[in-house]
Amino acid sequence: MVMIERNVETYDGNGNVISTEIILVPDPRPERAKILLSATDVVVTRISEAVSLGETTLGAEDVIDYMNYRRTLRAIVGGSEDLIPLAPPYPQGT
Repeated sequence: MVMIERNVETYDGNGNVISTEIILVPDPRPERAKILLSATDVVVTRISEAVSLGETTLGAEDVIDYMNYRRTLRAIVGGSEDLIPLAPPYPQGT
């Protein structure tokens, strides 16, 4: 499990910081990326259907953007990426 540092501040009754401590906590990004990756499975199925019906192509820019989004999510799950990207729009025809 990957751990990340978090600052924990303690405050007095007036809201002033009286101490700061660094603690290690589990990194939530890989688990979040797994959830997002799983949610993209339906879109990939819809892309396949749209391609087979001639409504889009595998080389369409929006399809490639969506597949690159999935690739980045897999990299986060694998620990080689840090930032979870915003999901691109659904490809045309899906």
